[in-house]
Amino acid sequence: MPVAVRRLSRASATGVVLVLTLGLAATGSSNATLTSTTAGTARATITPKALVRHIALVDSDFTDGRTVTLLLKGNRVRGQVTLENCGFNFTATEARRLARHQTTILPAPGKSWTSNEVVAYETPHFAAKALRQFRKSVINCPKGVFTPSGIAGGSNLRYDVSKVHASAKLPVADNAIVKLKITVEGASKPFWSVFIFQRRGTVLDGVYRASYKKPTAAKMADLRALATITGKRLAAS
Repeated sequence: MPVAVRRLSRASATGVVLVLTLGLAATGSSNATLTSTTAGTARATITPKALVRHIALVDSDFTDGRTVTLLLKGNRVRGQVTLENCGFNFTATEARRLARHQTTILPAPGKSWTSNEVVAYETPHFAAKALRQFRKSVINCPKGVFTPSGIAGGSNLRYDVSKVHASAKLPVADNAIVKLKITVEGASKPFWSVFIFQRRGTVLDGVYRASYKKPTAAKMADLRALATITGKRLAAS
């Protein structure tokens, strides 16, 4: 959670756990096939696992020395959480995931965390529903009170900022940019999470950043640049 940041494995403020949206739990066979069409090419069949890897960020996307590393269990679905925010129940869509690929981008300057997670669902309906649910969780999140986590064993979180909007500048029209300011109950200071989601067909792509510092315009621009890279691949898939 997103990124929420997935969003990212779960949002805990111990050390620098800035993972609000990470991997998820689901059922379904990753050997099923999806159909992908690229401009100027014939229709080809691709597995969900191959599709999410094709869209995800890779080392060659960076020219500044940053590298991409697969998170622990970042290519698993069962037992991992993708969407978690403000205690919202994402069970119906989490259970419809077929494949996921989540990486972290290194080095992480200061106490920050950047991640890219790409998830394939059983059908476009469930992928679109997942993003709608996340928007709803942001819009309806109560401000200024501690809210139980939607994940068993998760910490109570207080959301002081919870905003979402869409951008016509991203490559994929069905998108959401989410900004959250969150305090974990018992923690001494809040952290900020930003998620950029894009959804096309069966695939939901998210880039996430979490930090103890409010995101600057430069940090937001960098995250949008990463989302543009993956979004272009998603738009062509």
